[in-house]
Amino acid sequence: MQNVQNGLFFRCGNVWTSDSSIAFNFENYAGLFDYVRRENLTNVQLVVRFNGSAQQEIIPLPESQAAQASQRAA
Repeated sequence: MQNVQNGLFFRCGNVWTSDSSIAFNFENYAGLFDYVRRENLTNVQLVVRFNGSAQQEIIPLPESQAAQASQRAA
């Protein structure tokens, strides 16, 4: 997960980092959506990197989409 405004990646708790290689790895989308909802995060996007690949996919995460997906996962 990346903060859209400052480009930092979520590490843990209230810690964010500029190094994507040490960013927290959410095991599944439900965990990510739950965290975003629980912490009332805004301006974040999903960054997906597959093992062994330097390429990453950035997926915008609108607030309403995260809240809806989180409610469906519960």
